[in-house]
Amino acid sequence: MICIAVFFNLHLFSQGPIPIEYDLNKRGIIMDAVINDTLQTRVFFDTGVYGLLIADSLNIFDESESAKWIKIGNNKNQYYDYPKGILDKVDYRNPVFSWFNVGGIIGWDFFEGKIIEISYKDKYIKEIQSEDITADYESIPMQKEEHKWGIPGIFSVQNNKIDEYVMIDTGNTSTLTFNHSIREKYNINLNEAEQGKTSTANVVENRSIIYADTISTGSNHYIENKRIAFLGIERRSPFAGILGNVYFENFTIVLDFKNGIFYIKK
Repeated sequence: MICIAVFFNLHLFSQGPIPIEYDLNKRGIIMDAVINDTLQTRVFFDTGVYGLLIADSLNIFDESESAKWIKIGNNKNQYYDYPKGILDKVDYRNPVFSWFNVGGIIGWDFFEGKIIEISYKDKYIKEIQSEDITADYESIPMQKEEHKWGIPGIFSVQNNKIDEYVMIDTGNTSTLTFNHSIREKYNINLNEAEQGKTSTANVVENRSIIYADTISTGSNHYIENKRIAFLGIERRSPFAGILGNVYFENFTIVLDFKNGIFYIKK
């Protein structure tokens, strides 16, 4: 979905693919990008987004139906303006753009059909091949809903075992946000929850915040005693909710957009 800022610099390596290095600032990933070979900007990498959102202040929008080319590292893709394509413009005054000082938000589909490794420890994103995935990774099949990817997780909240699919969301710089329906399904008590709001590219969401005892995916990849949130009844995300970077930053992950598999290791 969305939330934060980061930089990507290219370093040449003698062998293998060229990783895109980044700074993890406020738990977000921001990549250097070039639009139409001339306009340099920074884009926020958000697996909770399908398509490309560009601040209207960049003035790349016109009446023509020609494609806009976006280059990040050695990867270059073309996008057509909405409704023909999945490139849309957003008011530059939107809190996400101003808070994180980015000119765009780029979704997972930039790497569609590819396999990427994201290291939160060493701060890089790298395109890899299936044979590069080592035995210390645990594999988890992904599912797709509304052009978004989700994985199963088990979450211990108020002595309830919440067993649900959640969206993989590198744009969520918090831990975990559930839909309102999960509160009702598992009888979660929010009477003493903190109340807050969070801005995304399109909406301002009301959230109730409590603590989860454990948050886990796979057989043994968990974190403990973390703040989680519940959306208000007026808003929902795909799957049961969204899993964000407070969880993922403890691991190295692989997103196999070619075969629909999520990999994770400590």
